[in-house]
Amino acid sequence: MTHAGRGPVIPFEMVEPASLKEAVSLLDPQEPTIRPVAGGTALMLMMKAGVFQPTRLVCLHKIEPEHARIAVADGGALRIGAMATLSQLEHDANVAKHQPVLARAMRTLSNVRVRNVARVGGALAHGDPHMDLPPVRMLRTCWQEPPRGIQTTAGRSWCAAPGKSSVAGPTGSACRHSW
Repeated sequence: MTHAGRGPVIPFEMVEPASLKEAVSLLDPQEPTIRPVAGGTALMLMMKAGVFQPTRLVCLHKIEPEHARIAVADGGALRIGAMATLSQLEHDANVAKHQPVLARAMRTLSNVRVRNVARVGGALAHGDPHMDLPPVRMLRTCWQEPPRGIQTTAGRSWCAAPGKSSVAGPTGSACRHSW
């Protein structure tokens, strides 16, 4: 089998854990060819271009639904689960009320098909400043509105280089974002 006329498709293992704990146990921070995948929009492009050849993809679609939840925490911080889609950000009432600029920005990013699939955690953890969500996140640290529980590093230190960010937690845990 070939892909886009570029040669053979390299076989890889695809696993679908039922919990975040199980997903983390299937990752190996020392093995760069093992990656979690949720929406997979950037990862699939990298695979198609031959830039990345996985040995294992850990599909996160079946993990607990609370990782996709968007809610207002005590104290007013907007809590956005790493598995929330960009479409959820665009249409969520809590986002519209507490971060209207974020909700409006989502309408201009990418296209509907990508927003329906791309996940907040993947878009931020991938660390590519040319992707849709990282510039919005970096600008968020500079906006002049009162902070609402931002618990991340400043934009310039957050994205070290394309593909490298400080979003991922210890042992590959899913990121959690407060805007």
